[in-house]
Amino acid sequence: FTMIELIFVIVILGILAAVAIPKINATRDDAEVVKFAQNVSTLLGDFQSYYTSQGQLADKIKTMTNVAIKESGNDGIIQVKAKDCLTITLDKTNSLITFKKATTDISPVCTKVLAMDNISQMLSSSNPCTGLGTPAKGGKATLSTEERAFGCENPGTAKTWSIKTDKKVIFAYAASGVKW
Repeated sequence: FTMIELIFVIVILGILAAVAIPKINATRDDAEVVKFAQNVSTLLGDFQSYYTSQGQLADKIKTMTNVAIKESGNDGIIQVKAKDCLTITLDKTNSLITFKKATTDISPVCTKVLAMDNISQMLSSSNPCTGLGTPAKGGKATLSTEERAFGCENPGTAKTWSIKTDKKVIFAYAASGVKW
């Protein structure tokens, strides 16, 4: 080969590398998104299955699932690209599990994942506590069975939580079954 041919080959390889490297990084991010979505789906199923079979939540999140999470006391953290993305808080006494968006140093991939509609739909919860309080203030005097099971003894209003808007979602697991 002549020197000119070698230079052309090196230039062509440099152009190919400049195009290929960003595509490879994008593919890795897409894989992280899919992995995160699958982990959230698996967690929700695992928590429901554990509660249904045991009648109560465990003391630690790791006991209820095999999904890879970072432990922080009784809480768990799902990470994306080694950065905290979603915190899972366990309240065994009240049978509540809260998913909360990480607030510090959140990765761009995590922001992308939590903004997706399918993740937001998985991580959404509807509160059946509708207009409780005194009848004079527009509230109800008595609670339905579902409202009692959800723990609606405290005054509140109907609300749908979404990880996109409110940055947290609460799932209540009650004696009558799992309430989303």
